Amino acid sequence: MEFLSQTDVIILAIATLLLGMAILVKGGDLTINGAVEIARHYGMPPLLVGFTIVAFGTSLPELIASINANMNGMDGLAVGGMIGSNISNILLVGGVCAFITPLVANVKSLRNDMIMLAGVTAIWSYMIAYFEINMVIGCITIGLLIAYIFIQYTLSKNCEHTESEACEGPNMSKKKALTITFIGLICLAIGAELLIRGAVTTARIIGIRESVIGLTIVALGTSLPELTTCAMAAMKKQGDMVIGNIIGSNIFNLMMVLGGIAFVQPYEVFSDERSLIEQDAPIMLGATAAFILVLLFFKNIPRIIGGLFAFAYIAYIILLAYQSL
Repeated sequence: MEFLSQTDVIILAIATLLLGMAILVKGGDLTINGAVEIARHYGMPPLLVGFTIVAFGTSLPELIASINANMNGMDGLAVGGMIGSNISNILLVGGVCAFITPLVANVKSLRNDMIMLAGVTAIWSYMIAYFEINMVIGCITIGLLIAYIFIQYTLSKNCEHTESEACEGPNMSKKKALTITFIGLICLAIGAELLIRGAVTTARIIGIRESVIGLTIVALGTSLPELTTCAMAAMKKQGDMVIGNIIGSNIFNLMMVLGGIAFVQPYEVFSDERSLIEQDAPIMLGATAAFILVLLFFKNIPRIIGGLFAFAYIAYIILLAYQSL
């Protein structure tokens, strides 16, 4: 690569970033179309599909990026990417989608999910501040996640709790729906990986520190699957799937990603990168609390709240940019 100048490398990195974005957009469209059809085939409510299939697929980039960072000894980047991703899922993804169309929520159906989200967010914020995350903790975390998904699926089998759209007849065959969803998830993972590689390369050339890269570029890059998928769902009036995906993705990030990377090697962040513990984790907690309280009190996320969420995210990014100077 010696024959390439720094400008050439930046141009190639930006081109990779843009290609990743394009693949993400297409992947989001395919995933949401396939997931809705799967819901109709199996009589599953879109809320549960958003919490499981779509949430798992759109959390794959966080898992891939975090494992890569952990293997290279960059614990701050791995955990920072997860914290930043959860913040952007709520403030950016939720805000933008609510601005597209108000997100109406079935609070009764969301009750268990909101309790789960609040609980794991608080617990993980404490764990990463004071403990080393090892394989035992990772196994327990993933086991609890699998058990919770099974419980949610069992509860959803009762047709009294499924939404009317889930009971409508499918528009395509089951095989085609599964194939489209699978292709969409692959596109999401590939697109996010390309975007992250391009963005991180550009940032390192410019000289941004590791934790800020995780909280901003990596977090935003790995949240783009959620943003593109949820934006497509919002435009298709699939508000429950949007909310289910946001809640599910954040729970998956906390339990699958932070638990999964412990299988590679133990990690800790309390000895360095103190800003992650003292500033960014509390912001994640605050954003999560605001998201849940809005759903409880308003039964939906109106456009004005969506705009406030998006504005808060922009303010957060400006704060990080100022601190990195």
